[in-house]
Amino acid sequence: GSFAGMNTVRNISLIQRSISKTMHRVPPAKDENDVVVEAPEMPNEVAISQQMRSQIGSLTDSIRNLEIKLGRNEAANGAIGELVEKAKELREVAIEASEEATVNPERGKAFQNTFDALTGEYNDIVAQASFAGKKLLDGSMDAAANVRPMAQLDVSSADVAKDAVKDIDSALRALHD
Repeated sequence: GSFAGMNTVRNISLIQRSISKTMHRVPPAKDENDVVVEAPEMPNEVAISQQMRSQIGSLTDSIRNLEIKLGRNEAANGAIGELVEKAKELREVAIEASEEATVNPERGKAFQNTFDALTGEYNDIVAQASFAGKKLLDGSMDAAANVRPMAQLDVSSADVAKDAVKDIDSALRALHD
């Protein structure tokens, strides 16, 4: 990312120096009274000018592509940061559910409802993260990452909640890769 940006800046600097040198090398045309006149471009000047235009166009395209990639990656990093925070919330609920000493169906249902709501929020972020109208996290060609939606895990009792913690830890590791 930053190497490409530095390379682009260096290339622009080289082009600017090349243009400057060319302008100094080409002597102005003069008439018999030593007055500068507009002369038709010489073949060599035309070739140099076309080459410079081509290089400038190429650099402009490179800069535009770099800006798009940087923007896309920034948006993806923001979305992944949100996912990490949401996964940590899911983990906290699952750990709390896994530490329940007594089997209480009402508490189990409350944990599950909270967990399901957070899972929905997590999956909404995965599904909706986009940049310039293109999905960021679905693993497609233009995507910045391939993030799987969070599975509907069971945290309604201590035993199953322990397994859910392992699944969430796995999802967190994948987000950090």
